[in-house]
Amino acid sequence: MGAAYQLSREQLYELVWSMPMVHAAKSLDISYVMLGRICADRNIPKPPRGYWAALKFGKHLGRFIKPPLPSLFESKNDFEHFMLTERQRQSEKRPDDFDPYDLEEPIPDPPAPFSTSLEDYQNYLEAHFPDLPQPSQITTIDAALEKVITTDTALAKAYKRGGNYYSPLYQDAKGKQTFQLLNAYFHWFKALGFDSSVTGRKNFRFWVTLLGDHKEFHVFMNDPTPGYSQNKHRKEKAALTYCFAWTNNWTDETRKKRFYEFDSFTTDCVKKVVMSLAVERERIYRARVFSSYESRVELRQRVIVDRAERIRLAGEAKRRATQQLLKARLTLMNEATNRMNQADLIRSLIDSFKAKAERSRRPIKGLQHWVSWASHLANVTDPRHMSAEGIEAWIKKFNLRE
Repeated sequence: MGAAYQLSREQLYELVWSMPMVHAAKSLDISYVMLGRICADRNIPKPPRGYWAALKFGKHLGRFIKPPLPSLFESKNDFEHFMLTERQRQSEKRPDDFDPYDLEEPIPDPPAPFSTSLEDYQNYLEAHFPDLPQPSQITTIDAALEKVITTDTALAKAYKRGGNYYSPLYQDAKGKQTFQLLNAYFHWFKALGFDSSVTGRKNFRFWVTLLGDHKEFHVFMNDPTPGYSQNKHRKEKAALTYCFAWTNNWTDETRKKRFYEFDSFTTDCVKKVVMSLAVERERIYRARVFSSYESRVELRQRVIVDRAERIRLAGEAKRRATQQLLKARLTLMNEATNRMNQADLIRSLIDSFKAKAERSRRPIKGLQHWVSWASHLANVTDPRHMSAEGIEAWIKKFNLRE
């Protein structure tokens, strides 16, 4: 996705209209489905089915005309799309980014402090946050929740007859308030452009795709009952609050306080939930800008040290190889000269025996046969008697450069 988002909308628009989507996705090293999602997120029209076949056979039908690139918010003017443009900004290559493994690329200057604070960023987001209907204005049940209330009503009837161990959740006064809260969040998420869904048959789970993340959530009413002393001495009453949580382990929510809690049930509930998540993502992004730069600088230093160490080790290995090669060459020369001296000594011995035989009054028995054998041994031992092919094979052992 990074490579696709690094392209401008105009570049991506020209790419998908220059080749089939499958080929365009392959060139970006992403899937065909992912490319389609990116085009939808960035409001980039795609060639309709049959476009490339019509183009191949020269057909010019109205539905195959290449449309102009619309403005970013022309057909999808919702908060989700606005946040996706913010995500695109965070994924763009920064001037302080560099490849720590490319030693030819110089290290850029460190990232400058952000010109705006997180509070300014939150105000910027809130300025684009749309007006949402208040809970009293929501009079219909979201389509995804129809099966939830239908199933819960059936559970209530079965539970009343004693034929079911599952108790209903949304039938009493508090349950109806909880369902109203849940229904409001589904309407609000939809109005903001976020896709929400329900899974399960009896134990339902609620999901929303928020800022690119598929997250599970739940809502509940927190109605703490004051203790006896509080009722008697402080005259305190139970304070009903409306709660929202991003977690699966919701049974521990009230104990560990891992949830949003609101005193009133208004659109400020969903606004705080969404704003908190968006601002937290921006905080993490800003922190990573500086930590990532420092990490890359440290990695570059390690790469430089590792490269120097590899060069040193390679030099030592080369020196050892050179020494071993020189030693092998000297061994070959010493063996050759020793064999040559040995051959000369054998021939000298042959000449001595012949001279003595000439001075002898009687012939030396077996001398001629021994002279033939010794002469052959001298010739075999003497490297000067090697053939041309033998000399080539012997020289090859020296591993000399041409």
